[in-house]
Amino acid sequence: MVAKRRRGSGLAVTVAWTVMSLAIVFVLANVGAWIAFRLFPDRIVSANIRTTYDFFARYDGELARYREDWFGLKPGGWPQYVAEIKDRIARGGNAYEDFTMFKPVPSSGTYVNFPEAGYRSVGADLQGPWPIDPANYNVFFFGGSTAMGTASDQATIARFLQVDLQAGRPARPVRVYNFGRGSYFSTQDSILFQNLLRSGAKPDLAVFLHGLNDLFFLDGRPSAWNVYDAALQEHARRVREQVAGVTELRPRWTSLQEFALSLPLVKLAGAIGGASAQGSATAYQPVVTDPDQLRRAIQRYRGTARLIQAVADGSGVKAAFVIQPVPGYHYDLKKHLALDPRFGLGGHERSGQGYPLLLESLQREPLGGATVIWAADTAQDYPEAAYLDAVHYTRGFSEALAKHIAAALGARGLLD
Repeated sequence: MVAKRRRGSGLAVTVAWTVMSLAIVFVLANVGAWIAFRLFPDRIVSANIRTTYDFFARYDGELARYREDWFGLKPGGWPQYVAEIKDRIARGGNAYEDFTMFKPVPSSGTYVNFPEAGYRSVGADLQGPWPIDPANYNVFFFGGSTAMGTASDQATIARFLQVDLQAGRPARPVRVYNFGRGSYFSTQDSILFQNLLRSGAKPDLAVFLHGLNDLFFLDGRPSAWNVYDAALQEHARRVREQVAGVTELRPRWTSLQEFALSLPLVKLAGAIGGASAQGSATAYQPVVTDPDQLRRAIQRYRGTARLIQAVADGSGVKAAFVIQPVPGYHYDLKKHLALDPRFGLGGHERSGQGYPLLLESLQREPLGGATVIWAADTAQDYPEAAYLDAVHYTRGFSEALAKHIAAALGARGLLD
């Protein structure tokens, strides 16, 4: 009996030491993977893989000579700009806002500035006060990330629009407020416009730059709907567990899965596997969209534009709807130097396919009393690069587009 107990205890010790040794090896392997990522990122993650998650990777390579011009930076300003953008990304990029779902997180820097009120600065030298001063001619500029701008504050459409409008109205200070927000389309902008009016922020003119995202989010849902849906499901799960108490016996496997995927060793294995598979990557295949889906999206946009116009009329605000340029429509993609053939337009072919239908719709049945500015052709004859990634505008083209919008606003009598 004593011998059996000794053999049993010896086996238990062996198993314990084996488990402990495996745990130590596992921890050391993850520490080693973490160190490898820190010391040799360029050896582990190839340039091809980096561009799949790092927007700036190509601008450290083949596009480096364009970055100061296209992004509106001072000489040598690229590292500072990248640091400011990555700081915003690290803080989530967006914060919760009632009814619209989200707004940009506030930030302050040399090139990227978002005040607490939820707009993007047009530059410290030109930005008007908040709350707005009714003595100024105040313009609210709405749209998605193309309106917001992904380059510096000094390279946005809104900044150039303020300069151009001021030149046409020298007797009264013009102040443009850039309420462009990432992934926004007409439905969210209509809610944001109403929220601002309810808060007492009433502009003289509201300009809406749309087209790209209205024909991208074909189901009419905002980009973050799944985030809120997941949050509500998680809330429902927690309520269910509280009600069930100790009788709730379903394990939370998703938490275990998230933990495993977050380990440096797992990420290292993924990076090595991705590097070995990258040679088989194929070029992006353009998306072809059902015309009926596009027509439904166009009808939804038309209905939203009419609602915005009704709110504007009822509030004594002038409004204009600008159909924006998109790379899939009347633009020679041979000039699109920043287009990555592996990712193409990433589904934004839809706007190019939908614009002929939109134009036909507007010609057949104008939007009532709404002012529509068809700016979709402005990139066609622009001599330089119009886009700094798949869809966002370069500094030079933002300036050209702002000039076109300002001239059209003046010609339509909206600046009187």
